[in-house]
Amino acid sequence: MRELASLPSQARAAILADRIKLDRMLVANIAAEAPRMPVEALTELVSSFFSGICIEANLTTDGSARDRKIENFVQMLRYA
Repeated sequence: MRELASLPSQARAAILADRIKLDRMLVANIAAEAPRMPVEALTELVSSFFSGICIEANLTTDGSARDRKIENFVQMLRYA
């Protein structure tokens, strides 16, 4: 996130620490499903996808499009 550099160092440290914690939880949850793809690769995909969905949610009020995108993404993950 490009705005991260403009934040105070304590805020950056808190955001990065939470991001590391979130990534660890995602890895654990994804690994529990025993996917065929590497867990780290799926974690990166999930993280990127949901970051994008959050940005879109702040730009539009069309929840049906967001819900469809999430459902399509989840279905794709089931084959991973």
